[in-house]
Amino acid sequence: MKSEGDGYVYYGSRTELLVRSMRGRPASGGRRVGLDRARARMTAADRVLVARSARLVRLVAGTVLMGAGIALLVRARLGLLPLDVLHAAISRHTGWTMGGAFIAVQAVLLLTYLPLRIRPGVGTIVAATVPAVVCDTTLALLPEPVLAWRLVLLPVGGVVFALGIALYLGAEMGALPRDGLMLELHRRRPWLRPAVIRVVADTGCLLAGWLALGPVAAVVDGTVGLGSLLLAGALGPTIAVLLRRTSRFSTTPAPADAGRPLRDPSSPASQRELLTGSARPTGPDTTDRNRPRPHPMPMPGVPGADPTDHLKR
Repeated sequence: MKSEGDGYVYYGSRTELLVRSMRGRPASGGRRVGLDRARARMTAADRVLVARSARLVRLVAGTVLMGAGIALLVRARLGLLPLDVLHAAISRHTGWTMGGAFIAVQAVLLLTYLPLRIRPGVGTIVAATVPAVVCDTTLALLPEPVLAWRLVLLPVGGVVFALGIALYLGAEMGALPRDGLMLELHRRRPWLRPAVIRVVADTGCLLAGWLALGPVAAVVDGTVGLGSLLLAGALGPTIAVLLRRTSRFSTTPAPADAGRPLRDPSSPASQRELLTGSARPTGPDTTDRNRPRPHPMPMPGVPGADPTDHLKR
């Protein structure tokens, strides 16, 4: 139901100004005009479908970027992420591709979900397979670069991987098997922060892969190097920044647990702290000060509104 009598258009019983003034400019209280107009015509089922589709797109895009970022870091040969050092060691000793080693490790970790009674999500399966396929495909298409290009691929690969993680986190459709295990450990031992668990796990993977490759050989072939230290220090803050940026384009509201204690291991806040090192909410600010205020004038056509209310004050 709509009414347009004082230069504005109102929808239903909402007090938020939605559309525009008669002069053709956005009204002072209206924001995101086109999106609000579309939402006004959508049913509840339509909104759920759009939200789920948007989350699935974010998940797929994020996992694709994760795989591409890993491949760029492999080609840079200036140091890999801690878990990828372990993948590289498995790949060298078994003859598997980098993606094959990635899937093998995640599959073994996924098997531990059974005795622990952890329920995997859609994102768990997608994030355990799509990055591996994309990584192998990118490595097959990308030739060995010269040193100058390797210096470029290191920061580019790190940013691409961080953007993929930010999109994957924003989808909120399930954690990677490795992340799920660490979050379960946090649930069973609440005094262990997810960020601390992540540091210990990354250190273990790095040492295991480094020793399996050989301390000298791992440095010579570029699997372990200065890039590993740079990525370890810069990746968490970069993911946090990109997560705040990408959350502005989300069609879903901010997580309900934002700013609350980390009690649920599968909560978005726990996953954010695990991958960024910070439990601070990274979504858009949804406090009352950013919400549109009701229009002070009476609104003709709104059910239940008394047109003479302004005369009784």
